[in-house]
Amino acid sequence: MTSSLITGLVNNAALLLALGLIYDVSYIGKPGRKDALGAILLGIVLGLIGVGIMMNPWKFHAGIIFDTRSVLLCVVGFFFGTVPTIVAIVITCAYRLLIGGPGIYTGVAVIVTSSGVGLAWRYWRKSKIEDVSTQNLYALGMATHILMLFWMLTLPRSVVFEVLLTISIPVLLIFPLCTVLLGKLMINRLQRINAAMSLEASEEKYRNLIESLQEGIWVIDKDSVTTFVNQPMADILGYTIEEMVGKHLFSFVDDKSEDKAKQKLARRQNGIAEQHEFEFIKKDGAHVNVLMETQPIKDENGNYNGAIAGVVDITKQKLAEKRLLESEAKYRHLYETMTQGVVIQDSGGRIIEANRAACEILGLAMDQLLGKTPYDSRWRQIREDGSAYDPAEMPSYIALRTGKPSKGIHCGIYVPEKKEYRWVISGSVPRLKNGETKPFATMTVFTDITELNLAKNKVMETEGRYRALFENMTAGFVLFEVVQNNQGDPIDLKIIAANKGFESTTGVKVHFATGKRLTQVLPGIENDAADWIGNYGNVALTGEPRCFEGASELLGRYYSIIAYQSGPKECAVTFIDVTERKAVGVALRDSQALLSSLIQSIPDLVWLKDPQGVYLACNSRFERLFGAVQDDIVGKTDFDFVDKELADFFRKHDRIAMAKGKPNKNEEEVVFSDDGHHEILETIKNPIYDSDNKLIGVLGIGRDITERKKAETALRESEERFRRALENIPDVIVIYDEDLRIKYINQATTQLTGRARSDFIGRLETEIWPQEIYSKYMPTLQAALNTGHVHSVDVELSLKDNRLSYFRIACVPLLDQKGKVREVLGITHDLTERKNMEAERIAYEAKLRQSQKMEAVGNLAGGIAHDFNNILSSVIGFAELSLDDVEKGSLIDDNLQEVLNAGKRAKELVGQILAFARQSEEKLAPIEINSIVREVLKFIRSSIPTTIEIESGINSDSVILGNQTQIHQLLMNLCANATHAMEDEGGILSVSLKDISIDREFSEKKELMYGDYIELIVSDTGTGIAPDIVDSIFEPYFTTKEPGEGTGLGLAMVHGIVESHGGKIVVESTLGEGTSFTIYLPITHKRTSQHLYKPEHLPKGSERILFVDDEDPIAKLGSLELERLGYQVTTRTSSIRALELFKSRPNDFDLVITDMTMPKMTGDKLAIELLKVRSNIPVIVCSGYSKKISDKIARQIGIKAFLYKPVVYADLSKTVRRVLDGANG
Repeated sequence: MTSSLITGLVNNAALLLALGLIYDVSYIGKPGRKDALGAILLGIVLGLIGVGIMMNPWKFHAGIIFDTRSVLLCVVGFFFGTVPTIVAIVITCAYRLLIGGPGIYTGVAVIVTSSGVGLAWRYWRKSKIEDVSTQNLYALGMATHILMLFWMLTLPRSVVFEVLLTISIPVLLIFPLCTVLLGKLMINRLQRINAAMSLEASEEKYRNLIESLQEGIWVIDKDSVTTFVNQPMADILGYTIEEMVGKHLFSFVDDKSEDKAKQKLARRQNGIAEQHEFEFIKKDGAHVNVLMETQPIKDENGNYNGAIAGVVDITKQKLAEKRLLESEAKYRHLYETMTQGVVIQDSGGRIIEANRAACEILGLAMDQLLGKTPYDSRWRQIREDGSAYDPAEMPSYIALRTGKPSKGIHCGIYVPEKKEYRWVISGSVPRLKNGETKPFATMTVFTDITELNLAKNKVMETEGRYRALFENMTAGFVLFEVVQNNQGDPIDLKIIAANKGFESTTGVKVHFATGKRLTQVLPGIENDAADWIGNYGNVALTGEPRCFEGASELLGRYYSIIAYQSGPKECAVTFIDVTERKAVGVALRDSQALLSSLIQSIPDLVWLKDPQGVYLACNSRFERLFGAVQDDIVGKTDFDFVDKELADFFRKHDRIAMAKGKPNKNEEEVVFSDDGHHEILETIKNPIYDSDNKLIGVLGIGRDITERKKAETALRESEERFRRALENIPDVIVIYDEDLRIKYINQATTQLTGRARSDFIGRLETEIWPQEIYSKYMPTLQAALNTGHVHSVDVELSLKDNRLSYFRIACVPLLDQKGKVREVLGITHDLTERKNMEAERIAYEAKLRQSQKMEAVGNLAGGIAHDFNNILSSVIGFAELSLDDVEKGSLIDDNLQEVLNAGKRAKELVGQILAFARQSEEKLAPIEINSIVREVLKFIRSSIPTTIEIESGINSDSVILGNQTQIHQLLMNLCANATHAMEDEGGILSVSLKDISIDREFSEKKELMYGDYIELIVSDTGTGIAPDIVDSIFEPYFTTKEPGEGTGLGLAMVHGIVESHGGKIVVESTLGEGTSFTIYLPITHKRTSQHLYKPEHLPKGSERILFVDDEDPIAKLGSLELERLGYQVTTRTSSIRALELFKSRPNDFDLVITDMTMPKMTGDKLAIELLKVRSNIPVIVCSGYSKKISDKIARQIGIKAFLYKPVVYADLSKTVRRVLDGANG
């Protein structure tokens, strides 16, 4: 054992190191995730390695295994920390629990403590993990495995010392050394990972440095192919880094710049570094200007190996320079062409530069103007009031003194050449050098406003005239300025000016409104439907004038308005109050519109004719009649639209109305021209007179009465149908008046009662029927009359032929328009047939429930049959074998005969249980019951208390067609129940048997076929059965015994046996007096003859047989029986192994006998597989019970015979010989 142990442990250690090496190689250069999920995933990998080595252990005994999981887990705890270790513990413990065996808890303890030692070593060490010494690792291995040997004491006592004696030295020799090797492997891995991480950190640091630079970095090799760019460089050219790397430098320049690029590359190849500008082409085709600081890259021999450049995008700078030059040119042009004068003066005030406009305004040539100052006497500067202007107060001198701009100064400057003053408005801006506060020059800009002042004076004169007109206008006038939002939409109006007419028209004071917004002056005006702000704002912004009338809900006035643009974003509005005029016009129009709407909306046809029949007006409904609009109808007559006959009819009734001087009504059927539909109209024509009582025409109104006419017809038809329905309905219908006298009965009433209608009409119910009849429903009839609600009642009545019937009487009150009961409708429905059907349904459901309960018992019975038959197979088989080996007639022979008889009886009992459960069919044969009764009474006498007496009366020797075992079981169950009922107080058990004849009357009462029966009565004087449970005693599992004393199947089985024999069982019981069971079984009048057992000569043979059964005793029995018959037998207790054996030696067997119900592969599946291997191999299948197989199915598969367990020795012998002979033949 020691040699195999060392070999097994070394192999397992080698496997661990191999798996560790695979893990090391798989994770090289991968420091791993630092989060919890990474730790869990790592723990799963390590746990699976543990499972891998546990799958190849050294086995001491079944369930006691040894492997290097302790080495793995202490190293995992030391090198990987808490979370991965815990996950690895869970996985390896779970697998150890799955393996099972007596060493299960010792194995789990070793896993946990080995991990714990590793974790303790990790957290108590003083040096880094990667610096741990070989001695330290060896000490870790020794500590872990000394603790492991300690846990061996928890193994079963019978193996503890043997285990310690066997494994101690190999474990302490191999496992610490394995710990050192695995630890060194992990240290080597950590060192490589740390080195990789350090290198990666260094690369990351420099990569981040380069990526953080704002300028681009571009590296090319000696062939000018790009090997590296950073993100800013890629952004400058509009590429991604991946797109630029690998491309030639010339891929980013156009043909124009390629020669220049080649020159620069030649300088770089000569080792020259320089800074220069260059132009590249971006990805989108645009040009980009860059400033490049370029250095050559040399190898270790000093040879050119590429170049590196720092690149700055100066495209915007170059563009700015270009725009600056363009701007200077533009402003120089503006300076020269502008209408404002511009002069530049030095720090002394002398003019050193001027534009053309300045020369024109001041009346001097350029050479005359240069060098002059504001102090020159020619200027004669004056203020607006005519006073002299001090030159020191001119804008240029103020800017020179203060260093700040000066603007908005008005003055007059004299021009001697024109002998006039020119008025200017001027401003100056100081010019400063960087860092200085004293200006070195000023720039003065001045505008000639001489003509503007002249125009202003004229405007002032004109304004005076119009101001007088403005103030005295009777119409309102207001000047608005538009207030806009950020989108430019008008949101308010600022009142710039308004006149007195505005004040009188709106009621708003001018001095209050001026300068304010309209929404401040008139809050809520923005909600007016007229949208004043929107309308006036659009006029001011678009310049399109508007003339309209509008109402202000806020002011309650109506205005006629003219609005026009008076200036940019300004609107002038003139308006007149027309409220009174509009009110009159609106009232008139409203009245006319109301009348027109009324006429147009009514559903009737309305028209107006003059006395000559010419149409003056009509509504839209009338337009549909003629299929024309009102404008086409007015001015025409009926003759223009309908045929002459109908037109004459219309005209005739017009004249009748005019002649009578009052409305005339008639009915007429017309066809509408718009869609061709017909209508019956009720027409009223009324003469119309003016204020002088002069006839001016006829007003006609036509109302559609088509539906009313149809309804009248339908009502008549409905009444007729209702009358016919009442007469033909099968229910009794009676209508009562307010005094409950009968007004109407239908035909069903006369048929049900057998009386004539005249016997009912006008009479009370109390006058027709006796009290015992009408008293059952009169209260319901009276309640319906009194309450006005429906009432009903179910009654039993005998109305005809003294036959009792069931009725439901419903009384329905019929109300008038005021809600008062004027009649009562009585409806009587015959329930007799439904009551009978309900009773039949209840009886059927009871039978169905009983059938379902018996089926439930059957499922239980079928379940136990297989196991019980296997037991009986051993009992019967070994008894038969033993009988052949003992002396005939000896005591042992007698005892074995009893065992054999009992086994056969048990076999029949199982068959009877299956028959009861409808799982198998039991054969019936002619039997005499009297012998079975005597046998049962003799048996139970010795087993019941002496306080119970047995009385018997066996007076029948008739024969029935039945099953002897089932009858025996029936009697045993009934007698056992009777004994149980009397076990406390004692009593009399009575069993009687006699022949009876059942006539037709008795057969209907007992639900039996009439004829001859055996009557079997089993009665007791015990406790009796309570009436409330007597109907449940035949239900499966129902029992009155204490828990554990009864199954509740006895009487259910008795009931099933009686039913299967075509009989009937009746129970009668009185609580406290006893119970009697009476059984009726049909007589066949055939007697059975007694046959003595004759020993048979059993056929034998010498063929080779493979016997398969998962039960060891049965396999052993089959082998013994067949070998005794001369056969060569090979047994297997597994169908899988039997199949493997047959596949390896298919020609070594002449027959296969297999059990049906076996784990993993059933007998029928085994037979199929055997026949695939060898199609002519005969197969016999044995089964105690199976729903999956039958004789028919067995034959379809190719099975030659089918035996039911327990198999009798003789049946086995004959079947085997028959099958073998059939195969050989």
